Amino acid sequence: MAEPVVTAGLPPVKAGFVARHENLWLALMLLALHAATAWGLGTAWASAFLLAHFGLFLMWQPLWHGNGKLQTSHAALAVLIAVLLAAAASWWLIALWLAALTALIGGGMPGLSGRRQRMASLLAALYLLALLLIWVVPQLAGAIAGEELVIKLVRYGLPLIALAILFMRGNTPRLASAITVDLFYSVMLFLLVAALVLGSLVIVKTNQGQYLVALAQTLLIIAVALIALSWLMSPKAGFAGFDQVLSRYLLSVGLPFEEWVQRLADIAQRENEPRQFLVAAMEHLQALPWVNGLQWETPLESGQSGPLTTHHAAFDFDDLKLRIHTRWAL
Repeated sequence: MAEPVVTAGLPPVKAGFVARHENLWLALMLLALHAATAWGLGTAWASAFLLAHFGLFLMWQPLWHGNGKLQTSHAALAVLIAVLLAAAASWWLIALWLAALTALIGGGMPGLSGRRQRMASLLAALYLLALLLIWVVPQLAGAIAGEELVIKLVRYGLPLIALAILFMRGNTPRLASAITVDLFYSVMLFLLVAALVLGSLVIVKTNQGQYLVALAQTLLIIAVALIALSWLMSPKAGFAGFDQVLSRYLLSVGLPFEEWVQRLADIAQRENEPRQFLVAAMEHLQALPWVNGLQWETPLESGQSGPLTTHHAAFDFDDLKLRIHTRWAL
């Protein structure tokens, strides 16, 4: 039985409104987050704003359409995250959420073509990093008490960034499809932010030093590591670079699809009859790790191999109809 789906609560007209006012939802999402965190956690006021923040995040998020269909598992995950944010009242959870938001915004920037939209994303990432490093991490390190200047900067200075996004109109509305979020960029950004936060906390706890000094040391270490890695990936002379070595390694590895194509060519040389070639090709296709079962049909006959699952993909090649069943949705 197929997994039930629920339709997202935005009709096409409403979805178009969200697409045209994407910066509005982004700014309101940041302002709600600011109201929930700048004056502390653990109060009903903060929990209400966190819940409003997550609702605005769902309006803005670039992963699903407003007029598309949302799987029940995704809806349950969204409800679970909202409950955790509103009820946990944990600075660690807020730090994790800010790092994830930064990674999501940064991972979506390569798919943005408009200059204003890219500027809005840059400002949003700047706000999230500033809130994380100036306010949330010091709360974890216990280094914020008595810093009146920092408190005033966070409470009354950082919202200006969100207000700038609020009055910034996007010159390129979101397309009908969701913005492509680069998974590699997002993971790299999340790991860099996590390394920055955890490295600063380790230095503070180990050396019993000032937080700003520990943050500067961590930034310097990460910067040197990135410079060294970028040079090793593509040096000017001599060594070929890690990128070419990695490419050669990946091309030399026997990938499942590559092995199947090679076997298919061998079968084509051995089998002269179309029926025998088809049966042998289906057997080798089922050997792929992500394939559970197969169904095929021709004008003369039909066949089946392996267990059939609820998730499948259908392909038509002239007189051949092929259905590939997998454990998960392709």
